[in-house]
Amino acid sequence: FLSNEDWVFSNIVLWRKNGGYDPSLGPGQDGKFRWCFYDFDGAFGGSCSNAYYTVNTLEKATVETGLYAPYTRLFRGLLSSEIFRTKWINRVHDLMNSHFKQEVLQSKLDEIYTVLTPEMMENVDRWRYPSVADNLADRALEIPSLVQWDTTFYYLDRFATRRQRKIREHIMDKWGFPDTNYVHIDVNDQSMGTVQINTIRISSSLPGVSAGVYPWTGQYMDSVECTLIAIPQPGYEFVEWEESGITSDTIYWMPNGDSTFTAIFQPSVDFEPVVINELMPSNSSYLADNFDEYDDWLELFNPNPYPINLSDWTIQRDTLVWSIPEGTIIEANSYRLIWHDNQLYQGVNHANFKLPNSTKTVYLYAPDGGLMDFIIYPETVTDYSFGRYPNGTGTFAVFSYPTPLQNNDISTIEEEDLSSDLNIYPNPTTNSVFLNTTTDVMLYSLDGKLLLNVENTNQLDLSQFDNGTYLLKTKEGQTAKIVIQK
Repeated sequence: FLSNEDWVFSNIVLWRKNGGYDPSLGPGQDGKFRWCFYDFDGAFGGSCSNAYYTVNTLEKATVETGLYAPYTRLFRGLLSSEIFRTKWINRVHDLMNSHFKQEVLQSKLDEIYTVLTPEMMENVDRWRYPSVADNLADRALEIPSLVQWDTTFYYLDRFATRRQRKIREHIMDKWGFPDTNYVHIDVNDQSMGTVQINTIRISSSLPGVSAGVYPWTGQYMDSVECTLIAIPQPGYEFVEWEESGITSDTIYWMPNGDSTFTAIFQPSVDFEPVVINELMPSNSSYLADNFDEYDDWLELFNPNPYPINLSDWTIQRDTLVWSIPEGTIIEANSYRLIWHDNQLYQGVNHANFKLPNSTKTVYLYAPDGGLMDFIIYPETVTDYSFGRYPNGTGTFAVFSYPTPLQNNDISTIEEEDLSSDLNIYPNPTTNSVFLNTTTDVMLYSLDGKLLLNVENTNQLDLSQFDNGTYLLKTKEGQTAKIVIQK
C-alpha cells in the first residue's frame, strides 16, 4: 500500500528461532518465521519531492524473472495457494476499509503536519531542506521557505485520497477480477453484539468507523469470498441474520453485487460471567512463559458451554488498564492465561502491568464498562497461587499446588477451613444490607479504595454512600458485589 520502491528486494529481514515448530511456545519462540520491514524513505513512490499513488507494488512483488525474482519467491509461493490468496486479498481490503481508509490517512497526515510545521522553518533555515531546488548549488542560494514542505503534504494528501482505488485496480489486473462490491453491515442493537468481517471487528475501536459505528459499509473484491461472524456481547446471544434467517453465527459472502447483512441479538438467559479464577503474584520457579521467564500470571475461566470473544475487555489494577487484544477467544468451559509482566512485545497474552505481591484488587470489565468480576488477593507465598475453590465459584483459597489452565478442584488447599458461601440481602439495596454470617467486613470502591472496615457484624449501614457498585470482602476472603440504588 505504501508504494515502497525498496520492497521486496531490500530493507526486509526474516528470521526464526532454531529448532522445530512448537505453537505452545508462543510468538518469537515457536519456530515460525517472523519478518521485519524497515527504512521507509522509499515509501510513497521512492521520491523525496513527490508521492506517487500509481506505483504497482504488487507487480514488483511478484516478478518471476530477472535480477529480483529470487526476492519474490516466498510471496509468489504463498500466493499460489488459493486459501492464502483469498486471505491476503481480503486482508488488504480490510485494511483499506479501516486503518488505510482515506479519512483515517488524511486525519493522520493532518496531525503530523500540525505537530511538525511550527518546527520546520528552523530546519529549512539550517539545512535548506525541504527545498524546491533539485541540486545542492541551487539549494544553497534559495531563499528558505515552507513552499516545498507544503507541496509535499499536498502530494501526500493526494496519495491518501487515490491510493486505495489503484490498489484495487492492481489486484483486478493481476487476477482478472471484474469489479468490487459494497457490503452494508448492521446490528439490531449495538449494546448486544458486533459483527466481524474477515479480520476486522466492526466496533468503536476500529479506525474509520462513523460516530454511530453501525450501519457500516465496506468495499470488497468481486468473486473473493468473505467471512462474516456475529459476536454477542456478554449476557447476549446471536439469533439470526435478518435478511436470510440463517441461525449460524458464521456465514460466507461471495461478492457478486452489493449486499446487506443484519445480525440480530437478544438477551441470554443462561449467560454466566467470565471470572478471574486464579492468579500468582510471586512466581519464582513454578511456571515459565514463552520466553522462559517466571512472571506473574492471572487465569480467566469461561463457565459457559460456548466460546466468548474477549476483544476490548479490560483488566485493571489501581489506575493501570490493559485491553485484551482484538480477536482473543476463550473457549467453552476453558481457561485463558495472562502474563502480567509489562512486556507486551512477548505476545498477545502479556499485559502491560505486574501483580505486586501485596493486597491488591484486580477487575475484569466488559467492553461496555460493565464489571464482570473482581478479585481481592492477599500477599502470597512465592510459587503459591490464590484462586476460586471450588473452581469458578465465589469463595477463594491459597493453593500450595497451583493449577494454571486447569480445574482448581484438583488444587492442594493451603487453608483447609473454607467458609460457606456468602449471601448478602437485599442486593441491590437502598441504604443497608444483611449478611448470612457474622464476621469482619471491608467495603471497597471499584478503584480499590477502602471505605468501611467493620468488625464482628452481620449488617452494614450504607446510607452515606452514593448510587453505584461496591466491593465487599470478609476476613475469610469471601467477596461480593453490592449495588446501591436509592
